[in-house]
Amino acid sequence: MNAEVRIESSRSCILYDADGVIRILHSEVTLEGAQESLGEGLAQATREIAQELGVEIEGLQTLMHDGLVDPQFSYRVNVAEGSLVRYSEADQD
Repeated sequence: MNAEVRIESSRSCILYDADGVIRILHSEVTLEGAQESLGEGLAQATREIAQELGVEIEGLQTLMHDGLVDPQFSYRVNVAEGSLVRYSEADQD
């Protein structure tokens, strides 16, 4: 059987520290015909997963991002703007 599955929406929840360093990122994909969960549900699930992985979540901020992030790149959060920023290895120096 060769069934085509369409993506209705995707989004990511990012937990980051005061310096904009991402501590955990969890993404959700909603397929066509499925009910999209509420943003708070994704945020709560991300915090629970972080705790299960041993990530200290006290003091971490939450950023909701529409869409998925490309795993080929590195990211940080621009704390002043509350936005996700893609950067290269050269930017880390």
